[in-house]
Amino acid sequence: ELLGTTLEHLEEIDETIAKTVENWDVSRIASIDRSILRYAVCELRYLSDIPPFVTIDEAIEVAKEYSTAESGRFVNGILDRIMKNEQLGDGQEEFPRKEVEEIL
Repeated sequence: ELLGTTLEHLEEIDETIAKTVENWDVSRIASIDRSILRYAVCELRYLSDIPPFVTIDEAIEVAKEYSTAESGRFVNGILDRIMKNEQLGDGQEEFPRKEVEEIL
């Protein structure tokens, strides 16, 4: 479901990421980070049965495990800005910043 939904909305997802990473082309983001961001934005936007903080936490963990040392912070920053800019998740769930800071 995640892969199909991501591919179905890939252009919109990339536009969302591009608006958030000002002065960067999405294609310049490391491919693993770009994939993580795409899946996370898809979950945040289109798969509302997953709490936003869970999506962001998992994206950070995957970035830290499979990408560079700074990728966790990068992914967190981008997803946090997307959440704030678009108020994804309808604001029903408070993003547990303290938990994320402990992870990083």
